[in-house]
Amino acid sequence: MDAYSGDFGQAQDLRERGRSKTRHLMSTMEFEIAGQFMPTIAEGWMIKDGLVSFGKFGGGMQSERVIGVAKNFNSIQKFYVQGKAREKESVASLIGNLPPHHRTPAFEGFGSKTAFWYLRLRSSEQLQYPLFGVIKVEIPVLTEQPITTELLDEISGALLAEQFVTPYGSDDRWHSHLYPIYQAEHASKQQFVSTQILQGIIKNALRSS
Repeated sequence: MDAYSGDFGQAQDLRERGRSKTRHLMSTMEFEIAGQFMPTIAEGWMIKDGLVSFGKFGGGMQSERVIGVAKNFNSIQKFYVQGKAREKESVASLIGNLPPHHRTPAFEGFGSKTAFWYLRLRSSEQLQYPLFGVIKVEIPVLTEQPITTELLDEISGALLAEQFVTPYGSDDRWHSHLYPIYQAEHASKQQFVSTQILQGIIKNALRSS
């Protein structure tokens, strides 16, 4: 039992449990850093790599001028789309034929605490799968920051301007990368201990135990 992942069940995979706990701790740290950083800039927006919502209750980072951008997202989610018959539409049909540099309508997320939409960076004809080349953008729903068509178009346009220089071949997610996020990830990874060193530490610890 712990505060992050609740009671432990015998059928649980400890590796998956540890991964979920790590994600939770990482998101908490990201939100704390963002909370310290945002007051230092008078204008402009900050992108969180990944969604702004997390945890059992959603909501996550309820801050102005902050958006989350996800390169990977759930492809089995279904939506009701205004103007169409009252039938749920899948992510595949929603964005599979979305033209380049276009976005979907915004959808309600996490009990009305967030809104999200999908933005196509690249033509699906140039990619291996039709869902490639699309990012999911999420924004907190705040009284002081109304979610308007004009705001979503402005944000989408700014994101599109950051996708032209691509790390092709150096990352499997090159088709949905924004260059500043790729650079930030690359710089952070240079500070990590390599996988080989970590494996050596674990092996040595097992030998001495």
